[in-house]
Amino acid sequence: MFNYFKNKKTTCPIDEETRVWIEYAMQWLKVEFGEEFFQETYVYSNLKELLNDFEKENANLKDLGEIISYIMFLENDNISFSVYSEGQDSIKTKAGETQIETYEDELTSGGMFVGKDENGVYNIGIERKLLNDPIHLTSTISHELSHIWLLEKKGMKENDEYLTDILPIIFGLGVFGANSCFSFEQTTEGWSSKSKGYLNQMEWGYALAVYNWLRNDKNPEWIKSLPRNIQSDYKKSLNFMENNQDKLFEQKIEI
Repeated sequence: MFNYFKNKKTTCPIDEETRVWIEYAMQWLKVEFGEEFFQETYVYSNLKELLNDFEKENANLKDLGEIISYIMFLENDNISFSVYSEGQDSIKTKAGETQIETYEDELTSGGMFVGKDENGVYNIGIERKLLNDPIHLTSTISHELSHIWLLEKKGMKENDEYLTDILPIIFGLGVFGANSCFSFEQTTEGWSSKSKGYLNQMEWGYALAVYNWLRNDKNPEWIKSLPRNIQSDYKKSLNFMENNQDKLFEQKIEI
């Protein structure tokens, strides 16, 4: 009976296939971007800290676009952000009217990576309603900029939205993705919950646990900035990893 409860405490909060994938993905990112970068990246705890670090007072699209592009080592001059409303079938970019084309299986998450135009500018669309939601706006910008890294700079032939969700973690922006993945909204009928992005709260908890495990920093101060449910999943994930080290990182990285 007591062994049963012990095993219960060390159960992984996510399914086996997703666990193996997250471990592999985080190791791949560590190899691709380098050990030194992976270990030394500063993690931002909240929006105020992010803005203060760059001496900005506003969390508007222009300022956040510049900040996040800089953090993710992308040239802001080669990136164009356009605002669109849900339901539109085209976006006005610097190159003119551009038909909205999302990748297969892409969700309506508030933004889209349109691609690179003939002038070499990367065009990103941001849904208008996000302009009043700075946390989700920050998360969405970092997600869409991740497409530039994976599809353009790393040359991935297929779009992977889940890897694109995880990538901002290694640039120190994981708190924003985790904080925006699940929210409550008030409607005329009361409060309703809504998931955003591709990773769910338990997957965020495990992804951040794997990240900190590989950095050998399992209890950083910024964990306290996560929602309580994700903090709980993070702790469960670390507990599982501590008690099942023989199962971790079994998949070899293909270089």
